[in-house]
Amino acid sequence: MKKSRWSDDEIKKLLHQLPEISDKRNQGEVYQSLSSLKLFKRKRSWIPAVTAAFSLVIIVLLSVSFFHERNHLSSQISMKQANSTRADKQIDSGNLAAADAGNQKTASDKAVSGNVQGSGSSKDPAGKSEAAMLSKNRIVTIGVPDRQYNLIIPVSIKVKQFSESKRLDVLKKNMDGLKGKVLGLGDYYPLKLTFTKKPGESSINIDIPAKSRAIRDDQLFLRTIRQTMKYQHVAKFTLTENGKAGASFPETGWIREEKLPASFRQTYLIYQADKKSPSYIVPYMEYNYIGDALASAKKNPAIEGVKPSIPRALKWTKIMEDKKEKKVTICLSSDSELKNTKEGVQTVEAILFTAKDFGYEWVNFKNPPLAKIGHFQLNRAIRVPQAPNVISSIKNK
Repeated sequence: MKKSRWSDDEIKKLLHQLPEISDKRNQGEVYQSLSSLKLFKRKRSWIPAVTAAFSLVIIVLLSVSFFHERNHLSSQISMKQANSTRADKQIDSGNLAAADAGNQKTASDKAVSGNVQGSGSSKDPAGKSEAAMLSKNRIVTIGVPDRQYNLIIPVSIKVKQFSESKRLDVLKKNMDGLKGKVLGLGDYYPLKLTFTKKPGESSINIDIPAKSRAIRDDQLFLRTIRQTMKYQHVAKFTLTENGKAGASFPETGWIREEKLPASFRQTYLIYQADKKSPSYIVPYMEYNYIGDALASAKKNPAIEGVKPSIPRALKWTKIMEDKKEKKVTICLSSDSELKNTKEGVQTVEAILFTAKDFGYEWVNFKNPPLAKIGHFQLNRAIRVPQAPNVISSIKNK
């Protein structure tokens, strides 16, 4: 320990120099005063503890409030995210509906005699969508052989609006009056068939008259009738011969009924008999995968009057199928080429009807080389048309 620099004598002298204490209290009074001071100080020692406890209570309350606010905020965020998701879905549906209105325009009417329009026709002069046109006009589709009887072309005739109960009458009238040569197709009709359908049933009965060419050329007849029934909204067709159940064919044998497939899964090519005749899109081979069907549409089948519907310059990197939304997305490569010509329009139509044959209702092109071809907006989803190769109406008398 460090030694003090003051000696005892010096300390005594300093103490003597201090002033005298003039405290007249006795020892009892002094002791009582000190005891009171000690008690007071002991009481004051509880204040920090109380303060700490109070602070702890405040912290707990603030924490509870903070977590409650945080949970409330999280709930709001979750609700906003859910609402945003629902809004996105509504926007998608809205976009599809808008695309339907923008992409379902019909071609302009031309006279059936001489200037029959094929699939790649000009815009509807009124600028109306196909859905709007079909509210005033109905379409009846008939399978017609080409001139060589190799392929069956679905020809869709616009007629005046009719009730559903009159559908088969309209079908028969237009089938019997159809002139294949005028259309640049085979001269196959009339066959004098009779169509009947019971209310509520999903089948059509076809009665074949005696000695009809439908019996003699059974393979051709069955191919044309399948293509015709495909567009009559039925699940099957039945056959009678002169009113008797079933029909006996020389090559196919006896047939009573035939079910139609849910999807035909065919690719579409282009048929044109000669340069003066109109061109049509025509179903060809069946495939299991839509990508294979579209790829085959680039190949030449070596059939007279038939050529590819999709140019080799139109390339895609990926094809995505959404069976739930009934939509197929074709991702085109950056170097794809497609021109805004009649051939370009038929290319788009061939793709759309291939998708339709595979059960899809929408086609979406990603990275298209053009925003618009003909009346098709390629930069948004396109609803597949109702029927191919629409020609102007034949007046029903």
